[in-house]
Amino acid sequence: TSAAVQEYLSEDSFPGLVVLEPLEFDSGSWALRAYYGGQLPSAAPDRSLVKDLHGTEHWHGIEKAIEAIGRNFAFAPLEPLQTPWAVFDAQGGRLTDVEALRAAPVAFFLEVGVWMWP
Repeated sequence: TSAAVQEYLSEDSFPGLVVLEPLEFDSGSWALRAYYGGQLPSAAPDRSLVKDLHGTEHWHGIEKAIEAIGRNFAFAPLEPLQTPWAVFDAQGGRLTDVEALRAAPVAFFLEVGVWMWP
């Protein structure tokens, strides 16, 4: 866990929040380490709440990345008038492309689709 991500993880779980840590590999590929509920791995009762999401090369647009994150944590499908899920940087800016997500030291998936300070 990087220092940038560590400062946003908590003993408590926050439903609807996933803290995201981009991981770069020597091969030039990358993945996301995702912490459901923004919870420290040592505090998570179920280790499956921390997942490494691979297959990022297939994310042709931020919508595909957001969909993959939501699917991996079994979030309920969006309802007709529900605000779409979204990903934000640490300053609360909405990330609008996969390159910005990959470059961010830490990012936040929010099920409610609007920025809230974690």
